[in-house]
Amino acid sequence: MDETPTRRRFLAAAGTILFAGCSSGSDTGDELDGRFAPNRTTVRETTVRRTTTTTPEPVDINIETRETETLEPVDDPDGPGNPGGPPEEPVETTERTPSEAERRAATLADARARLESALETYLDSSAGAASSIVDVEADAPGFDRAAIESDIEGARTALDEVTAGTRTPGTRATELRAFADFMAALTASQAAVVDLYAAVDGAVTNTFDENFAAAESDARTVSRRRDEATDAIDEFEANTDPEDVALLGAVSRREYASKVDQLRAEVASVAEMDDPFEHLRQGMEALAEGVDNFAGSSNYTVSNSNFIEAQSGFELADNGLTVVVAEGGMTGVIDRARNAARRGVSGCGSLISAAEAGSARNPREREEQTDAAIEELGASRELRDSPSYRELVEA
Repeated sequence: MDETPTRRRFLAAAGTILFAGCSSGSDTGDELDGRFAPNRTTVRETTVRRTTTTTPEPVDINIETRETETLEPVDDPDGPGNPGGPPEEPVETTERTPSEAERRAATLADARARLESALETYLDSSAGAASSIVDVEADAPGFDRAAIESDIEGARTALDEVTAGTRTPGTRATELRAFADFMAALTASQAAVVDLYAAVDGAVTNTFDENFAAAESDARTVSRRRDEATDAIDEFEANTDPEDVALLGAVSRREYASKVDQLRAEVASVAEMDDPFEHLRQGMEALAEGVDNFAGSSNYTVSNSNFIEAQSGFELADNGLTVVVAEGGMTGVIDRARNAARRGVSGCGSLISAAEAGSARNPREREEQTDAAIEELGASRELRDSPSYRELVEA
């Protein structure tokens, strides 16, 4: 049954190879030899012999003395291991050289561990808890391509060692090689989509920070990185086989297909962004110029024209962004741009009315329409953080 696996260590330990050593020791010898020596002690025993006759006679008491031996430990300075004695005999140990099969198994285990680490690092880059490769999206905040590729390279080096000089690399080595190729292609595709997201985010951020030259450059970068991501995903599909990847149980065929679909959908999200980005930037530039004329110099006639131009730019951007289907990690940044464009349309409408009131010398209407514009523009975080919004509020 083909099911998406929950997060787990796909590379379960293949088994720990223990190289057990053998050792032999020399006999320590007789306990008494060298470590113990006899010490003679005299023990007196008393024997009493009584002779009884009818006539009382003096009793002779004969005392016999005999010598016995007891053994007590002494430190023999001439014994083995002591300064004055012969050196102790070394204990001989022998270590068994691992067999070729054992070395091969250990190297394969190392390759598996490195691929496991690469997958774990990939999953850890997700914004939340990731149980699948599909959980890692374009806006992955902790994506570390260098760390992942380092583990993949280490695994490939180990596999090269295993297969060196062999005509048939073996089933397990072949499977691990296929998974290493999969991880490399997946990492390259993910990196390309992450770079694409960064360019989109940069274009939006610089537009509302009113860094218009940088925003224009970012828009061109979006186009280039979109093409690079498309090429990387094409290579991913062309150079990997879901059947091979599924053999290890790390990634199912369904998960593989879902990941490819996700990557392509995220790239497609910005496929039609060129014109909306251009219109958004034009609207924001006109808004900034209009606020300068309105709040800075009270040039209501010129500012009115600026606000009309800004409203047109925001409206075109909103229309273009409305048809964009945001997917995956691209959803947040595109929604932010879309919301800013819509708020820009309504906010500029109020500013047009405020400029007209200023030209008509109607300060009360001008202030009311200005307040309405501030409320509308402030509903977008991007517009609220812009220099023009702050200037308008402080005027």
